[in-house]
Amino acid sequence: MYFSLPNKLPEKYPPSPPPDVVPQYCPNFHIATPTILKNCLNRYMYVWLYIGDTFWFFPLELDQHFVSGHIWTGNRWIVRRFSWRLIDCFY
Repeated sequence: MYFSLPNKLPEKYPPSPPPDVVPQYCPNFHIATPTILKNCLNRYMYVWLYIGDTFWFFPLELDQHFVSGHIWTGNRWIVRRFSWRLIDCFY
């Protein structure tokens, strides 16, 4: 399973839906590392995973293996956690 619920549900929610425009895929535009992802906490980001999934993400927590936050489903935010190593690139 690629996605799971975090151990502790975050209390902070994104202030609004994500932008309407989906960025164009650009391989290696941003390579995901904990150092880089740490600067993206509490901000909107568009994510492309190696497994083919793409989505708007509002990350809240990061540890050495996982990133947790809100994923936009198209009409609402849901809380999810996944390995940051699955991220191909992000904007």
